[in-house]
Amino acid sequence: MKKWLYVASIAVIVAVWIFYFISTRSLIAELTENQTVLANSLSELQKRHYDIALNNPTYAQVQVGLEDLKTTDGNCCDHSKQIQDYFFKNGYQCYIVVMNWKNNDGHVCVAFDTIDQGWVYIEPQNKSEVTVELGKSYNVPGVLYMNTLADRVITQRVIYR
Repeated sequence: MKKWLYVASIAVIVAVWIFYFISTRSLIAELTENQTVLANSLSELQKRHYDIALNNPTYAQVQVGLEDLKTTDGNCCDHSKQIQDYFFKNGYQCYIVVMNWKNNDGHVCVAFDTIDQGWVYIEPQNKSEVTVELGKSYNVPGVLYMNTLADRVITQRVIYR
């Protein structure tokens, strides 16, 4: 009887060990597969957001893109982000420009470093070309009209995506 109990115990131990070994291999395979899926997802995200080489557009490409783009309702920040996203998705660099005045008010527009005409600034709410200079008023007919010392641009930050 003792021999039979001993053999049965060893058989149970071997069966548990085999089950453990198979389960562990299955778990390792599943973890490896999940790791591969995560690595591929990360790679895709990097391609979409970091590894894409964005080009500076030509002046004509900026104009065509602005004509094609339909913005939704919103403020200067909303429109600027919509413009930047549109150009980014089409492979072009677009910068957000944040301006502040002495009266603590501010505004946002977009800028392009075009390859044929240099820096071009665009008012996002009506897509017109504007001039942004420190110490100068920022005037956009139909959107903003500022012509006092308090409304002159005192700081300007260009934000790269």
